[in-house]
This record gives sequence, C-alpha cells and structure tokens, in this order.
Amino acid sequence: MGLGYRWHSLRRRLTAQVGESLLVRQLVAAAALYFAVWGLVQVNLPFTNSVVRLVHWSVAEYRPKVNWEKLRTYSQEGWRLPALPTFKGTGEETAPAAALNGYVFPTEGGKVVSRYGWRLHPVYGDKRFHQGIDIAAPSGTPVKAIYGGYVSRVAEDELLGQVVEINHGTGITSLYGHLGEILVKEKQVVRTGEVIAKVGASGVTAGPHLHLEIKERGVNVDPAIKLGVVEEPAAPAPAPVDDAPTSDPEDKASPGPTVRRTPGAPKGAGG
Repeated sequence: MGLGYRWHSLRRRLTAQVGESLLVRQLVAAAALYFAVWGLVQVNLPFTNSVVRLVHWSVAEYRPKVNWEKLRTYSQEGWRLPALPTFKGTGEETAPAAALNGYVFPTEGGKVVSRYGWRLHPVYGDKRFHQGIDIAAPSGTPVKAIYGGYVSRVAEDELLGQVVEINHGTGITSLYGHLGEILVKEKQVVRTGEVIAKVGASGVTAGPHLHLEIKERGVNVDPAIKLGVVEEPAAPAPAPVDDAPTSDPEDKASPGPTVRRTPGAPKGAGG
C-alpha cells in the first residue's frame, strides 16, 4: 500500500511539473511573439511597414470565399448532419463590407479616383504607398462621418490641409483630408452619416477632393474594402527593397495633373 501510494504521489508531482513547464513555455512564446510584432509596428521602415500590413491583412481583412451550396450538399450526402441544410448559397457571403459593418460612404455621388496601395506619385513621380483613397467631389460637397464616434482631432496638416479625425472605438479611426469648411469641434460626438465638413482643396492638392483614411489599432487599412467599394481585399505585395520609396512611407498621395502648394510645404505624398 505504501509503495503504491508513493508511486501515485510521484506521478502526480511529475504531471504537475510538466504542466507548469508547458505553461511557462507557452507564456514565454506568446510574450516573444507579442514583442516581435510590437517592434515591427514601432520601426518605421518600408520593409517593416509592408510586413505589418501583410500580417494585418491576413488576420483582419482576409475573407475566404465559401461555397455554402457545396458545403450544404456535402453535409447532407457525406456527414448527413441535420443542422446544416439551413446553409444556402444565397449570395450573402459576398455582400459588400459596408452592409456588414454599418459604414456609410462619406460623400453623395463621389467616385474613388485613387486607390489604397503602392503607386507612382502623380506629382513627384516616385513610388509611394498611398495610405487612403481619394474621392472626387465638387468643392462644398458635404462630408459625412462614415460611422459614429467622437471627433478626436481637428488640425491643419501641411500636406492634407484641414483634417478631421474621428475615433469610432475598438481601435478604429477615420481621417478626412483636404477639407474646406469644418463643421465640428474636437471631442464632439457625431452620428453615422452626420455632416462634419465640406469638400475643399486645402493643403497640397490638384483640386477639390476628399482624402479618406481608416486605421485599425494604429494600422492603415483599405477604406475601399471597409466601405464596400470592393468586395475582396487583395494581399498587399511588399515593395522591392531596391525600389522602395526614399521618402516617409506614411506620406499620403494626391491625384491630378497640376499642383497647388502651400508656401514652405515639405516634399510629401499628399492625399
């Protein structure tokens, strides 16, 4: 009896030690992964920014196509699960993102004329990453908040001119640039679709248009996807090292054949 008890006690201690050791290793690995990603976010270089965008796309924006009709058929004929026949290929899996997340388009009748991503800068001619989208609209067109929140910043930017930033909570913010008249103040609460400003041509711009950015936890994402302009994201391709932009990759780009610059404005991408 004594030998059996001691053996059982030894097994319990060994099992507890192995479990504790595994937990410690898991915690160390999780901490190392966290600090590795955090370090990539903090280092503002073309290569690290491309890696961060690719990681963010893979965990936050990638939406695989699911053939619900085939899945339903397989479940009926293969597994024969009674709960799955309710899945039908109704097309809801390809619904625009705006219908799923409640965002509204910021202007009436506006058209996206410059997309998010790498492109040749229309003014300076070098390759830069456009951090948002440009929406063509006449001067004075009302600009609406794409989602409810509070105004976190109203400022004058050397490149984007007059800007308004809205904090929507859960780490999501939207920024509106090249504005004319601004109709809100900092810390003001706004509703989805509420008019916050008017389209203008402030900053470095070729003419009246709206520059829109969306960030999730500090990382820029494609506003066209969030607004439902496109239904699926395209994985961002990292820029070649020897072809990376020499300027700050956080610069924004501005469309148009001509330029109107603010005096003393530094070289940048515009919006």
